[in-house]
Amino acid sequence: MNTKRKWLTTALLALLTLGITSGFVLARSNTETKLATAVENGTLTQEQADTKIKHFNNMRSKMAKPFPHKHRPTLEDVTAKLATAVENGTLTQEQADTKIKHFNNMRSKMAKPFPHKHRPTLEDVTAKLATAVENGTLTQEQADEKLQIWQEKDFNPQKAH
Repeated sequence: MNTKRKWLTTALLALLTLGITSGFVLARSNTETKLATAVENGTLTQEQADTKIKHFNNMRSKMAKPFPHKHRPTLEDVTAKLATAVENGTLTQEQADTKIKHFNNMRSKMAKPFPHKHRPTLEDVTAKLATAVENGTLTQEQADEKLQIWQEKDFNPQKAH
C-alpha cells in the first residue's frame, strides 16, 4: 500500500511538473507566433520582435527565482543602482531623477498610517435609520431588522466579517 502511494505521488508530481513546463512552452510558442505574424504584417521589425522575446525570456527566468530582496531598498540603494545605470548609459540623468522622485513618493505613501474608520455608535446607526424611515426609504420593520443585524455584528466580532 505504501509503495502504491509513493508511486501515485511521484506520478502526480511528474504530471504537475509537465503541466507547468508545457504551460511555459505553450506561452512562449504562442508569443513567438504572434510576434512572427506582427513582423510579417510589418507591424513590428524583426529587431523589435527579438527584443520582446528576450524580455519575455528574461521575465520568465526571473519568475523562476525567489524574490531577491530580503529588505526594502533604501534611498541610498536606489541612488547607487541608478548612478551605475547612468554611468553605463542605460539611463539618462533625467530618467534617474524621475525614478528617485517616484521612489520617494511611493515611500512616503507607504509610511502614512492607514486611516482608521470611525466605528459608528448605536446612536449614529439609530439616527441614520430614523432618517431613512422619515424619508420613506425604509419601513420601520426594515429599520428594526437592520438595527438588529448591526447589533449582532457589533457585539459579536466573528459575525462582523
